[in-house]
Amino acid sequence: MNSLRLAFAVSLLVLPSVTRRWAITSIRPATWARFVLMSLVAGATLLAVGLAHEALPLMLALAGPADLAAVCLRIGGHVIARLPFGGWLSVALLAALLAGSVRGVVRARSRWGDMHAEPTLGLHSPLGDNEMVILDTRQHLAVSIPGSPGQVLVSQSVLNELNPDQFDGLVRHEEAHLNLHHARFLLAGAALDGAFGAVGPIHSGVATLRLSLERWADEVAIGSSDIRRIALHGALVDLAKKADRDENGHDHSLVEPRVAALNTRPGRPPRLWPWAIGAVSIGVLLASLTGTLGFHVIKLLIAGT
Repeated sequence: MNSLRLAFAVSLLVLPSVTRRWAITSIRPATWARFVLMSLVAGATLLAVGLAHEALPLMLALAGPADLAAVCLRIGGHVIARLPFGGWLSVALLAALLAGSVRGVVRARSRWGDMHAEPTLGLHSPLGDNEMVILDTRQHLAVSIPGSPGQVLVSQSVLNELNPDQFDGLVRHEEAHLNLHHARFLLAGAALDGAFGAVGPIHSGVATLRLSLERWADEVAIGSSDIRRIALHGALVDLAKKADRDENGHDHSLVEPRVAALNTRPGRPPRLWPWAIGAVSIGVLLASLTGTLGFHVIKLLIAGT
């Protein structure tokens, strides 16, 4: 059973990177972002439960009678625990994943805290429940920072580079990130990056999550207005060209797919039932394969009495 759990965990963690092109072309980026997050979190949870299952015989051997640990190893369907020092390996992997995820979240929150502009820094103006801060810097900057209040930081150079419609579209995009609470998605992504940063497919899956969030904010910013769509498209293209001229090492991994999506006239949104089936399937899979660890512990308790 645990081999099945570990296999599904790896599959769910890799799934977003395999389906990245759908995140680019999806007409429902909001739904796709939630689906990608569910897949990544479910995969990470199943992997943690699987490693805890593999470490259980060692924990029983250290805490209780050896015969109970032997029973656990015999009826538990273990994979790693049967290897030499497999129990210790499972404990080390589980500890590394948990420590890495905590470190990733702490780093993300610390970075947001460092970037949050003080009242004396820049020109502050109300922006709904948030505020916009224009910073007098030549570096191109347009980013949303969660906090109290949330801030949209924009550099004076961006304000000078764009026309009013383009600037408005860029601000609407960043404001959408704050109003939609995308920081929660990004914290989950930071935790996954911290835990699996060296694993290419999972890092690519987190990048797919970020791309889905960017496209989600784009669609909210433009609404049903073709004028806003054209303006935001122009803003992204102009800023990308400016970054190339300045040789700032601009990363096109998120900008180019967004430009391509904005350049395509949206069609009729697909029905939601395929998404619902996929989400329910992942939820049932997570619940069933996680719950089996509890049943295994109950069987051990019965065997030990």
